[in-house]
Amino acid sequence: MMTMNKCDYRRLPLKASSERTGIDFEASTLDEMDAIETRINEQLISWYKRFAKTNHVDFDTASQVLKKARSGDWKMTLEFYAKS
Repeated sequence: MMTMNKCDYRRLPLKASSERTGIDFEASTLDEMDAIETRINEQLISWYKRFAKTNHVDFDTASQVLKKARSGDWKMTLEFYAKS
């Protein structure tokens, strides 16, 4: 068993502060990641709706088509699609 010396005891507040900072950072990072995921999902839904409207299909069909599509299979470029 290791014993702590005076120097070790003096470092305890610094270590505790550092751990709190790490925990706070992790919490804020997780909150930010959740917000980013929400924005990405909103944008995907917007693209699915736009694709559905442009191709005269319902949302579920558009979703299935886009999920199965590979980028090389697309007839339109993203630039062209964004302009339409």
